[in-house]
This record gives sequence, C-alpha cells and structure tokens, in this order.
Amino acid sequence: MQGRSIRGELEPLRAGGLIPPGTPGACWFEDTCASIERLAARVIALRGGEAIESVRVDLSISGFKITGTIPGLYPGGFIGHRMRKRERDLITFWIRHLVLGCANPTNKSATSALCTGEGDCVYRRPEDSSAILSGLLEMYWEGLRKPAPFFPQSSWAYAEAKFNKKENAAEKARDKFEGSDFSRGEIEDPYIRRCFPGAEALEGTGFGELAEKIIGPALKHLDFEN
Repeated sequence: MQGRSIRGELEPLRAGGLIPPGTPGACWFEDTCASIERLAARVIALRGGEAIESVRVDLSISGFKITGTIPGLYPGGFIGHRMRKRERDLITFWIRHLVLGCANPTNKSATSALCTGEGDCVYRRPEDSSAILSGLLEMYWEGLRKPAPFFPQSSWAYAEAKFNKKENAAEKARDKFEGSDFSRGEIEDPYIRRCFPGAEALEGTGFGELAEKIIGPALKHLDFEN
C-alpha cells in the first residue's frame, strides 16, 4: 500500500531463520505474499484515494468526556485493515465507528470497513450512535467497579450464535473459552484466570446477557463481504 514490494523479503527471512528452509519455506512465503497482496488491493480500492484529515473528537455522553483524534479516514470512508479477523479488532473498530457517528451525525452513509485476510467487515451507521455508545460507557463504568465477565472471543461466539438464532450459543462460547489442543483458550489469559478462575465464569455471572448487550448491536449493523 506504500508502493513497496514484499517479494524481496524472502532471503532476509531465510537468513534470520524466520521461515522453514528450502521449498516449504518458499511455498509458505509465496502463499503469504499472495494473501497480503490481495488484502492490499482491496484496502486501496476501498480507500478511494489519499488519507484525509483525522477527525477530532470532543464528546460529552452520559457523564463521560471523550476526546482525541481518529485517523484512518479516506475519500471512501473509515478504512482499517488486519491480516486476521479477530474479535477484539472487530469490537474496537465498532466503537470507533460509533464515535465517528457521534462526531459527525449528519453523514449517515459513511462507510466503515475493516478489511481482513478473510474478507471485509463493513459496519453500517446506526440511527443513534450516541445511545449505543452511552450504553457501552455505562457498562465500562460498571467494569471499573468489579470485573465484568466479558471475553472478546467467547462473548462474540455467544452473541453471534444468539443473533443467528442458534441453540448452541453456550457451547460455542465454551469452545472459545476453554480452547483445544490446537488453539489457546481465553481461560489461559492470566488476568482472566485471576478474576474468573475456572469455566464457571460463563455461568451465573451475567456473561450471556453482557455479551448480547455489547456485541448484539455490532452484529445488527455488520455486513461481511468475502
């Protein structure tokens, strides 16, 4: 995206021992380059030109003061990118999308797209970004008083299953929380383990209700394009 080719990085990666030697490493490098180039092409197309000035934010909502700047704005909208589609990034991008909606409420058609290697996650503008953000701020305040049973991967899995009217929401959440032989569960996070020892963190703690409150509105306004 900066006009620099990544194809010349093979030998430095090999020299640093960062990829397997021989043909396996060359095949991995080729696949990775192709994925990055496809992602970069989609990002450039969505941007629609050079970056424009960051939005300055100065909001007062529900007794909270939100100030700062939001970069990543282009003629095509608010455009971000990540190689992997991660729940934490989707939530962060959603919150910034809401803040932009509050800072510029008249632009209802503005695009906010997080491009990933798996596809583009496009958020539509809610009718009242301020009300949704206000609810998030109140939950944030409660979380400062006592640990909130909110875990990005597990909570997203639960809320997504509920949003799609699946009956296995609890199972989906537990899979993310406990992990497997091939993926690390969120219970392995030492901070989560300290506040919520054991898988009972998903039961009787308000976990499901909180997941739907935080993530439900995001899912309602999310379109995934691959």
